[in-house]
Amino acid sequence: MGFPWTEQLTQSLTVAAAGISPVSESAGTYLTSAVDLKKFRKVLFVLNVGVISSGGTLSAQVQAATTSGGTYSNVSGTSITQLTQAGGNGNQTVLVEVSADHLQNTMGNGYEFLKLQVVVGTAASLVNVTVLGAIGDHEPTSGNADASLLQTVVL
Repeated sequence: MGFPWTEQLTQSLTVAAAGISPVSESAGTYLTSAVDLKKFRKVLFVLNVGVISSGGTLSAQVQAATTSGGTYSNVSGTSITQLTQAGGNGNQTVLVEVSADHLQNTMGNGYEFLKLQVVVGTAASLVNVTVLGAIGDHEPTSGNADASLLQTVVL
């Protein structure tokens, strides 16, 4: 049985900003590139965590600013529960979704740029973040894809 629609998922969902490439990150703070909410009404940060070294921790929080290169502030309600090696949280995926409406309600008008801040504590962790945008300012949303998107294959 076929589907009653013809839109491809890659037309409504795309890479919205450069994320964090999969690598073992030492203790420190890492940021994705900024997502422009004038291009997308919803943003999904896909955080993939591999092995967390002994004693290691990992936290993440969405931050927002009024300009792409501006000062970023934490967005209320978007921090993840800290992942730990002791808690067996390695090799897991965490999703953080933020809507432009939520951002306006919590931060006020003018906040149009988002980043995900990832903090690796104490010991190295394998980390990867993919930043997806949906509900674009025009269809197909894939027209707003970030330059970091190398290729799209659709069958």
